[in-house]
Amino acid sequence: LYEGMQELTTQGHAVLCALSYHQALDDVPIRSRDLYKRYVKICDRLDADSVSERRVRDHLSDMNMLGLISVYERNEGLSAGRYHEYELDVPLKAVLEVLLSTTRFEELANIIESTANDNNLLQSDISDY
Repeated sequence: LYEGMQELTTQGHAVLCALSYHQALDDVPIRSRDLYKRYVKICDRLDADSVSERRVRDHLSDMNMLGLISVYERNEGLSAGRYHEYELDVPLKAVLEVLLSTTRFEELANIIESTANDNNLLQSDISDY
């Protein structure tokens, strides 16, 4: 799992970073359209091009196959329709370790880590990963 996170593309890391931010706020599971808004802000901050919301969902699907995140399908009937919600399936601390080791994401990872600490959401044991 750790290796799978390290081998993500810059766009994959940006998506993972956005999900980690919402995890640090305890704002999960989160809909892809809400996650996409944070992802675009992260890309702007990194001075990186952002991809379409559909492509972000592709990245989320890849991360789900790697076992990094959980996906929940929701059906709210005719008005809201079918949609997916996402959350990390690995410890936030493990994700932050990978982001901190990726120079481009170091500053954002520090912000997320600080937010998670403020909310007492960092798990101390990542030995399984």
